[in-house]
This record gives sequence, C-alpha cells and structure tokens, in this order.
Amino acid sequence: MSKKSLVPTMNDFMRPILEYAAEKNGDFDRSDAAEAMAKHFNLSPTAKKERTREDNKPCYQDRTSWSICPHLHEAGLLHRTRSARSGYYEITDLGWEELASSNERITTTYLYNKYPAYRKWRDSKRQKNKRRRT
Repeated sequence: MSKKSLVPTMNDFMRPILEYAAEKNGDFDRSDAAEAMAKHFNLSPTAKKERTREDNKPCYQDRTSWSICPHLHEAGLLHRTRSARSGYYEITDLGWEELASSNERITTTYLYNKYPAYRKWRDSKRQKNKRRRT
C-alpha cells in the first residue's frame, strides 16, 4: 500500500506556477519557482524531503520545475528564454491571456482540451510510448 504524498499533485501546481511567472514578469529559474511553490503551499520540512520513486528527486522540485514548466511550455503559456542559461522560462502573451480570462484550475486535461499545441504534443508522446511497447 503506497502512502499519500504530502506534496500537492502536479495539477495543483499549474496555476500557481503560471501566476508566479506573471509575478516575475521576466525570466525565472525552475529552481527558484520550486522554492516559491514550497512557500506558496507552505510545505513542511518533511514534505520537502519527500522523494520521487523514479529518480529520487525532491517531489516538490520535480513537480514544479521538471514537470509543470514543460507542460505549460507545450501549451504555449510559458516559453524557454533564449539566453544561454538552461532551465529559464517566462510567461507568454497567451499565458497572460489565460490568467486574465479565467480563474479555472489548470490541469493536464484542461490544457489538452483548450490548447491544440498541447494536445498535439501529448498525442505524439502517446504514439511514441505505444510504439516502444510493441
């Protein structure tokens, strides 16, 4: 039996990350975003120590920086900055529009249904995974 995570789900992080990007109004580092989310969710020291099973990273960092930013990027709400620094993002015009138009919870399903670029990306990932299994 697996224990329940103390860290919010990936979907719980999506809107707060986009709001953080808007607050920064310039580029931000994924690591800084992870720390901002730990504060946003008031994560306890125990929650911050929780690790992923796959690659033993801290869960809150993995969900923030390695999972959410790419999803928001593929939907067109964030983009990777063109600087030489890797792992930096900033909010796009579409991201600003999303924040201004709705307070709806952002989830992977929401992105899939609303943003064709995200749908195309997810479908192509599913096809690649399907080919690997056969």
